[in-house]
Amino acid sequence: METFVLTQGLASLYIEDGREEKIAALNSGETPISQYMRPGFEFLQEMMDMGYFDVDFAKNAEAGDEKEQFLNQEAAFVVHYDTAIQDQVYGTHEFRMAFIGFPTDEYGQVNLFNAAQRICISNKTTNLEMAKEFADQMVSQKVTADLLKNSGGFSPRKDAVFERPEILATAYENVDAGRTMPGSNPEIDLEQWGTTCVMVQELYKGRSVDEIMAEFDARQMELAYTGQQNQ
Repeated sequence: METFVLTQGLASLYIEDGREEKIAALNSGETPISQYMRPGFEFLQEMMDMGYFDVDFAKNAEAGDEKEQFLNQEAAFVVHYDTAIQDQVYGTHEFRMAFIGFPTDEYGQVNLFNAAQRICISNKTTNLEMAKEFADQMVSQKVTADLLKNSGGFSPRKDAVFERPEILATAYENVDAGRTMPGSNPEIDLEQWGTTCVMVQELYKGRSVDEIMAEFDARQMELAYTGQQNQ
């Protein structure tokens, strides 16, 4: 549910004009972060009030815990990565399934997180050149295209041409149109993903949206004050 809150809250920051100015206003404290995050938390509170999901289950659930519920058609939807199409996740479903952006507002945005796979090389290895050649091969145009064709996903390379799984067509359309936002942005001083996760748990525990927004703003202003002191 954290991704619901984050995308509902920060989508306009990335999709509408003036992104750099808006981020600067957040970092300076001129614009309170609650101006963006409140709609996301109010949306989550509304889903809780309407009984759209089991709050007690959500408190302790990890990604994938809902698998059997979804495959047994006991849950109407799940929030998942594009890897949901793989057989070990939901690829063996026996019902019609659509993979779309977040249907929380007019954007239908896709929340893009950092790379799921990374290659790290120690500069102290005795086989440094071989390791570099291996890394170059693994991130090549062909290998990237093969991985995306077989596993789904969104390419880090603009020149990777691959057969897009039909089930991801709507998500690809959103990405191609620029209806995307990052899961976390280092340009914003306040850490977004981790803070949102903590605050969602507070909402589950019964704290009000107003109380959570006040804490969000306090954390933001503390960082803004520290930044001004260090200038």
